[in-house]
Amino acid sequence: MYYAKQNADAGLSLASDITKASNIQEILALQTKFAQKQMQSYALQTQELGLLMIDAGRNAAATVKSGEA
Repeated sequence: MYYAKQNADAGLSLASDITKASNIQEILALQTKFAQKQMQSYALQTQELGLLMIDAGRNAAATVKSGEA
């Protein structure tokens, strides 16, 4: 949910900035900056989710292992 809100807020911010742009060059610059920032954000989010999945897998394995003893 946090990532969805973060990404939606970024999109709304872009829309707001675009409404203030005075020409097509500004709009293209805003879109380019947004795309670059979002790619970085998506990469970080993917990394964080991967670490959470690894942690969940380790916890599940520990739970199964403790149940076998």
